[in-house]
Amino acid sequence: GETTINPQLTINKAELRNGLVSYTDGRLSPPLKVDITSLEGTLNNYRIKPSLKPVDFALKGDIVDSTFSYEGRFINAPEGPHETFSLQQSFIPLDIYKEQLDNVFDIETRDTLIDLKYQKSEQTTPAIASFDISLAQAKPGATTTDLSLALLENNKKKISATLLFQSSEKHLLTNLKNHFQKLLIKSSVSPYLLLDPPHNNLRNADTFTFVPGRIALNGEIKKQLDGFADLVKDHPRIKLLLQASISPSHEKAALQKTLEAIEQDRVKQRNAQQLAEWQTKQTQISSDTNSAPSGSLTDEITEEELELFTPTSPQPVVITNEKLTKLAKIRLKVMQDYLVKNLSIPAQNIEIKNQVELSDKLASSFVRITLGAISKQVQQKNIGLPE
Repeated sequence: GETTINPQLTINKAELRNGLVSYTDGRLSPPLKVDITSLEGTLNNYRIKPSLKPVDFALKGDIVDSTFSYEGRFINAPEGPHETFSLQQSFIPLDIYKEQLDNVFDIETRDTLIDLKYQKSEQTTPAIASFDISLAQAKPGATTTDLSLALLENNKKKISATLLFQSSEKHLLTNLKNHFQKLLIKSSVSPYLLLDPPHNNLRNADTFTFVPGRIALNGEIKKQLDGFADLVKDHPRIKLLLQASISPSHEKAALQKTLEAIEQDRVKQRNAQQLAEWQTKQTQISSDTNSAPSGSLTDEITEEELELFTPTSPQPVVITNEKLTKLAKIRLKVMQDYLVKNLSIPAQNIEIKNQVELSDKLASSFVRITLGAISKQVQQKNIGLPE
């Protein structure tokens, strides 16, 4: 009979040096075409005949301006232990995907880099692939994404994300795009949905209530501001937008009482000053009396000097919308100063909205913080509010 010969060829180690591969990925539209250069690698323990013994491989090379390493273990058999792979690629220019991402991805591809770590294990069914992605120097492609990127960007100026998916049918780029589009939808509902604890709790602490007629920061307000300061320190491109609202019916009586007390203090200080001036003048007059001829003293007292004997009276206090607006702006300035001077938040991370809302329909007066983002060109504003 015939004898069947099964080849037992085993490649203990194969090496690849200075290789070049032209790669086309047809899963993308239009297909992506790149060259993999400076390709080096090894293949260990490969058997032509199916075997349950693991095959190890390791590759490294360059794709455009990025470097990558790819290593793993697989079984050259339809059954047996499961496979594992790991891929790491650094400084990938997102611009190489410009045609594939155009008009669908709101991150500007130019000057945006990706660091990628990929691990895949088939020890579970179906297999799960985990991608750790870091977008460095990411810039918004549209103003609507500016705040989202600022919230996602950490204090190392990177945007990090971990993606888990159970199918390799979709390209990594598609998964990345879908991931960020979901984040943008969340951000449109509430920016705080993009934040992790404890920062996400700030959505319940964005309103600051002052004692009517007063500008002092109480303990609760300072605690709230501390939370927003921590947010800016962790996400340095976040801008805090401060806007004040005034309920005249809740402020007028208290503000009038406060301003009347201030006016009384002013009058008291002024009268004390006038008294001191008058006493100084009296001393001078007494000194002149001892040396002046009889009858000359009365002639030297002028009408202006006689007015020193008239005490100052308090001026009436009338609460106007202008005074209420000034109260609101001073509160904003006090909050800004506390953030900058006490909590070391850069002034460029704070913006005061000068338009003050005045309405008796409001249940109370308050200052509210909303979140914005610092653009590439920051214009510093000086509102010049009174102390």
